Amino acid sequence: MFLMKLASLKAGRDGRLVVVSEDLAWCAAPPPMWQTLQHVLDDWAHAEPILQGVAESLSHDAVPHSRFHEREAAAPLPRAYRWTSAAGDISADQLVPPRSHLTAPGAVSGHIVVVVGDLAQGASRAAALAAIRLIGVAASTDAGTSLSPVLATPNVLGARWQDGKLHGTLAIDINGAPAARLETGSIDLADLVESLAATRDLTAGTIISAVLTPAPLPLKAGDLLRVEMPDEKHHPIFGAIEQPVDA
Repeated sequence: MFLMKLASLKAGRDGRLVVVSEDLAWCAAPPPMWQTLQHVLDDWAHAEPILQGVAESLSHDAVPHSRFHEREAAAPLPRAYRWTSAAGDISADQLVPPRSHLTAPGAVSGHIVVVVGDLAQGASRAAALAAIRLIGVAASTDAGTSLSPVLATPNVLGARWQDGKLHGTLAIDINGAPAARLETGSIDLADLVESLAATRDLTAGTIISAVLTPAPLPLKAGDLLRVEMPDEKHHPIFGAIEQPVDA
């Protein structure tokens, strides 16, 4: 099974899906029947092996490709059917691009997120774990909610992904200075998915969030927010949410 990172370039309401190289430098288009990430999630069994083939070809320069620029990325899922957490549904059907300007001062909360496939009510933990399709990070502010530029399949994460837990550090910087460093390894995302599926069906494309910040961090006009999860070489695994706060 090949490593796969997915993003959406800005295009229309739902973006244009691309497969992104592991180092986030290059991207390639999938076959035309899968124009958006939601199409892929709705047809995962067929789409996943094809997109993995694109990812492998991209790694060998064996498929047409172009530079991937995070500033050109929409949210990977520009419109989410549902964004939910242990605390309840989050109002975030229209997701903010990760390099957009924030239109007002306020505060920011950092999240780790998973995107699931269809999961029936009452599913077991094993089924919940298997339903996790993609993983990323997110930031919620008064101006909206942003996903990381890229979402990754769990196998991209290697030892960082262990039995439903993402082991890493969510880094939140304001104006280039550390505002929070939040360890994620204690959060069982599979348990969270299972608990949410206990009372409802979950549809493909549902985003499930674990909020990490104990309290929102204040943002003022003129601030620059950056949210990422660095790897051992200090490169952002999912790209970076980087947003200036307008006056």
